[in-house]
Amino acid sequence: MQKKAYEIRKIKYRAHFLYCIVDSDTQRMIEEPTEYLKYLMNRHESPNTLRGIAHGIKYYLNYLSEEGLDINSVMGMRYDEQFDHFVGFLNWVKSGNHTEREKLPSNKTCNSYLQHVFGFFLYIERTHEVRGGIKVLEEGSLSYGGHGGVRLSRGIHRFAGYLRKEQSRGKSVYESQIKTLIDGTDSVRDKLLLLLLAETGFRIGELLGLRYAKDIDFEKKAVSVRSRTDNENEARAKNSEERSGSISDSAMDLLKIYISENRKRIKKSTYLFLSEDTDTPLTYEAVYALFTRLHKKTGIKATAHMFRHYFANERRKAGWSIEMISKALGHKSIKTTEAYLDIETEELAEMMDGFFDTHAALYDIKKLI
Repeated sequence: MQKKAYEIRKIKYRAHFLYCIVDSDTQRMIEEPTEYLKYLMNRHESPNTLRGIAHGIKYYLNYLSEEGLDINSVMGMRYDEQFDHFVGFLNWVKSGNHTEREKLPSNKTCNSYLQHVFGFFLYIERTHEVRGGIKVLEEGSLSYGGHGGVRLSRGIHRFAGYLRKEQSRGKSVYESQIKTLIDGTDSVRDKLLLLLLAETGFRIGELLGLRYAKDIDFEKKAVSVRSRTDNENEARAKNSEERSGSISDSAMDLLKIYISENRKRIKKSTYLFLSEDTDTPLTYEAVYALFTRLHKKTGIKATAHMFRHYFANERRKAGWSIEMISKALGHKSIKTTEAYLDIETEELAEMMDGFFDTHAALYDIKKLI
C-alpha cells in the first residue's frame, strides 16, 4: 500500500495527551482537525474515544487526498454529490483501503468512522466561516426515560447512507478458558488482573485506574471505580461512571498476596496495578501484550472485553435481572430505563455477595500457596 498523506501524532499537552493530524511528509500539523481534537480533549473525552476519532478523521483526510478534494470542496457540493461522496468513503473503508491490515472492518466500524467525520464537519460549521455545509444529515430527536417518569430527549443527526447493521453478538470467554488463562501466567499481578476482570465485569481502563488506598474496601471485599481524568496511564472510567463491585474470598486473598509482595512499590505509586520493572502504572498496551502472550501459550484468543460478556452471561444464568447487570457493568444505556436509575448500591452489593455465596470460586487460591 502506498504511503498515505496524513498520519497521527500523539503529544504531551499540559496534563494530557493530544492527538494531532500531521502531514506524513513534512510532519506539519494540520490545523482544523487538530483544533477539533483539542476541543474534544478539553471536554474530557476519554483517551480511547479520542484515539478512535483521530483515526476516523485521518482515514477521511487520506480519502480526500486520493480523491483530489478538500473540506471546502465537500462543503460546497450539492446534496446528491455529498451523499455519493460519503457513501464512497464508507465503501473505501469497507474495502480496506484505509489500512494495511488484512482483516476488513465491520459495517459498524465503518459507520463509526463516518460519524466521527460528521462530528468534525459540524464543528467546522460552528466555528469557522464556510460556504455551504453538510446537507446530507437529517435532524431528529431521541427520547428516553428520566427520573420520576419524566420523558427527556436530545437532538441527533441521521444519515440515510450508512452501511446496513450486521447481526452480531459480542464474544464471550468461558469459565474453563478463564481458569486456563490464569494458570497460563506465573505473575500474581496478571492472575489478579484476570480474576478481577471476571468477577467485577469492570472495563480494563477502570481496573488500570484503581488506587491502592482509596478504591479497595478490604472489610466489605469490594473495589470501586472512580471518575478520574489525571491517571498517568490514561486509564479512564467510561461515562464518568462511579460504582463498586464485590469480589470473592479467593480474589481478596490473591489481592492481599499481591499487595504483600509489592507493598513498597504500590505505596510509592498509589496505583494498584504496576508495570513489572518500574513503579509506573500498568498501561493498556501492557494488557494487550499480556493477552497476546497468553494466546501463544494457551491457544485461547481472548480480550479484556470478553470478560465483561462472561460476567453478564453468568449473572444472567444466576437469575440477575437485565437492569441489575446493566448497573453492575456501568452501561450508558442505564439512562434509557427508569428501573436502571432506581437501583441502590446496597441492593447491588447484596446480590453480588449472594452470587459468590452460592457459586463456587472461579479460582482456587491454594494453587498459589
